[in-house]
Parts: sequence; structure tokens; C-alpha cells
Amino acid sequence: MQSYQLHIVSEHLKDRHPYLEAEFRDRYDPTQVTLAVFDRSIPKLVEIILMPDIEEFKYRDAIRTLNELVSHQENKSNIIDSNIHSRLFSFLRHTNIDIRRETILLLGSLFTVERGRRKIDAAFFAGVEAMLFEESRETREACAWCLNRVASGRDGVQLMITHGIVRVMINAYHRFSKLDAPNFVAETKFVILLLEAFQPILLTDDGIAFFLGTKTIKWMNDILRRLRQAPNLLHQMTGKVCHLTLAALGKLAVNPKAKAECIEEGVIFTANSFLVSHSESEVFHALETIMFCTILLEGKNQCVGAERDEILLQIIKLLHHSNVEIVKLAKQTLVNIADLPLGFAKIAGHMSVLIDLLDDIFGTRAVSHLAKLLPNPIKAATPPLLPAERQEEAKNVMRALGHFIRKYDDAIVVAVEECVKITEKIAPFLLLRDDKALQDLVAAVLIRICSKDEYNQSVLVEFIRKFEHVKHPIHQTTLPVEIKRYPRLAELLIPK
Repeated sequence: MQSYQLHIVSEHLKDRHPYLEAEFRDRYDPTQVTLAVFDRSIPKLVEIILMPDIEEFKYRDAIRTLNELVSHQENKSNIIDSNIHSRLFSFLRHTNIDIRRETILLLGSLFTVERGRRKIDAAFFAGVEAMLFEESRETREACAWCLNRVASGRDGVQLMITHGIVRVMINAYHRFSKLDAPNFVAETKFVILLLEAFQPILLTDDGIAFFLGTKTIKWMNDILRRLRQAPNLLHQMTGKVCHLTLAALGKLAVNPKAKAECIEEGVIFTANSFLVSHSESEVFHALETIMFCTILLEGKNQCVGAERDEILLQIIKLLHHSNVEIVKLAKQTLVNIADLPLGFAKIAGHMSVLIDLLDDIFGTRAVSHLAKLLPNPIKAATPPLLPAERQEEAKNVMRALGHFIRKYDDAIVVAVEECVKITEKIAPFLLLRDDKALQDLVAAVLIRICSKDEYNQSVLVEFIRKFEHVKHPIHQTTLPVEIKRYPRLAELLIPK
């Protein structure tokens, strides 16, 4: 607002006549703000705003001046106490765009505190509804910024839900976030402000209900996929769009119906492409979305059925992430997928080289799946030799299985109950003389199993008798020869 008063100064007598000024009341202009300073300034500005039918620029300047003062908390409190909210709400529909924009900015500042949000009523949302579709981008951005301030408190979120403004915000989001629009990049600030306002709304079931059945999840998924596939569109602003969209999907996926919609639209595959992002926030929210989706059976199936197990492998890689929260999400996601037997089997196979992590996440639950991953020597081309093409993979699985059986008594129970004739699968590893550490582990495992389970002991005795003359083609050794190197094992298996 103009903070000075113009005076015409002259030395001519005609300009100085009469020598005495008129009475103060006669020359007092109630719209002249420069006559009010300090504690009187805010009441004076409020007085101008409440005046009917004065020049538009005076309304505009008065509101603009309040915007300059409102950052001070005491001033903010005084403006709220002045009870001009109804007048400001009416200005949201003013024909002057500057007045509308300055008004919404002032209201946004007042709504950052609960006392300010208590003034909100239907008139405010009626004005906002029209402003969200203004041609002026700057005005729309100011409106979205104001809604962010309303949503900064749970009470404000409830007001937005009660008055149904969320539905209007979703429509505005659909209209102005079209990637093929020539001005998409210019609209990103408005889209970001809407997405930021969505975040607290999506923390409530009533808020999520507005998004269901509106194809918003499909819309968000398409935006993410296309931005990921078009590096030329990626920059600081669209990067924030990705982050906030993933965050929104992560919150939506908490809801059972939204979760099913995410799975149907292939959100898991899109989110997976962001697991390699350099942005920790994008990785976190992408993984969060996948984690919630894998609670449902179809979500597990999508992760397990992905080509070359790319989703599982990427999640397993995140177990080594520096962000502790991302690691927690990765573990929970794997636990969800492991509810599917095929999923657990694949996880166990890929994590057989990550024994400590496998133990930490699944414990002895992994034993039965590891045991089933071991090659069946009876079905091998040249029993009891391990298939050459699977030997390295089998050795990793055997090391992981050995870790559990040596460490936990429960693991032995699981192994003998869940895997028939498990000792037959383990014994061929004794022929691998070039890996002494593995040989020692296998011998220790067989000793523990045979000491506790007579059936598997007898199975192994019969297995050795059947193949006692078969030599390993490279190491030129047999099972009886290798068993004799371990006296305790020989005592259990070879008759004297």
C-alpha cells in the first residue's frame, strides 16, 4: 500500500491562500492509510477492506499491505481477531484478478494456524472451487498454496473432506497435469502444490475415498512411466512431481480398494523402475508402494512373475542401502512376497549368498526352501554327481542350508520333516575335494542330522552302498573314501 502522501509545495501567495487549513474533519480522508501507523495500521487496513464501494486499487493495496505484515505472528493474530474473513471470502469472487490473488495469499497465511482455520466456511471453498480453474496460472498457484496451508492441520483436512473440495482438486490435477500439453513444464509448480496438498488428505480413509474410481491412480502411473521413459522431460521440477506422485501412491496403496487398483494398473512395475533412482525419497516411496501392494496375492504374483526376477533382485539389492528405513521396507516386502511358496523359493535362491540377511529376515523358515533347491542326485545324469551347470548355485545353497542346520536345532526338525531324504541331497557335496571348507560343513551337517534322525541315517547308508564305486571324474574319489576322513561321520555310516 502507498505509505506516503503527496504534497504540492509552492512559494506563490496564491497557492498558500488561505493561510489557515480547513478543519481536520473536513480534510480527513478515511481511505488514506498514511494517517494510521504502528498499532493503528492493521485496524485501519481492515477498515478499508470493510468499506463498501471504494476504488478497487485501494482494496488491492490494503490486502497487499496486510500480506506484508502477516508474517509477524502478532500481526497474524490481530488480523484473525479483526473478523474480516467473511469479507475476504467474498473477494475470492471479485472481478479484479489482483484482488483475488492477494486475498487468497492472505488467507493462506492466516490458515497456517488453527485459530485462522476456525474461520473457514462454505463461502471460502465456493470461492476456491472457481479459482482452481483460473486462466491465470499465478492465481491458481496461489490458490493451491492456500489449500496447502489449510491441509497443514488435521482440522483443516477434515474441513476439506467435509466440504468436498478434494474432488475439485482432483479434477484440477487431471486437467493441468497432461504430459502431452505444450505447457506441461510451466504447469509443474501448480501440479506440485496440488500433490503436496494431497499428502495429508491421503493419510485418512475418508480422503482416499475421493480418489477411488476416478482413474487418478492410472493417471499418476502413466505420468511416472512417461517421465521415467523421457529423460528430456526430467528436471528439478518434474523430479519433484515424481517424488510426490510416488508418495501419493504409497499412501493410496494402504487402502485395500486402492491397493487392488494399483495392482491392476501395473503400478508395481512402474515403481520398480524407480528403485534404481539416485533420489532416496523416490526409492523409499516406490518401495513403500510395492510393499503395500504385495500384501495381496496378485501383487506377490506380479513380483515373482517379473522377467528374470528383476523386481526381486532389485529389492534384495536394497538390503544393502545406506538408508535404514529403506532397508526395513525391503525386508518387509520380501516377507510379504515369501508368503507365496514360489516367491520364498526364489528369494531363498537369490539370497543364498547373503546368509546373515537371510537368517535375519526369515530364520529357520528358509530351511525347507533351501533344501528343496538342492539338486536331486538320483535324478542326475550321472548319479550321485552334481549337475555341472548347477554346481556353483548348488554350493551356495548348501552353504546357506549348512549355516542354519549347524546353528539351530529347529532347523534339523524342519529339514527332515519338510524335505524327504534330505541326506541324499547333501551327501554328493562330499565329493568336492577342491572346497575343503564346504566339505567340512557338509560333514558337520550330516553328523547332526544322522545323530538326531535314524530314518535319514538309514537313507544315507543305503545311498552310500548304492554309489560306493562311483568316482568323481575330476577329483577321482568316492563317497566312502571321503567319509572316512571324518571319523564321527564314518562311525555313523560305515559298518565296521
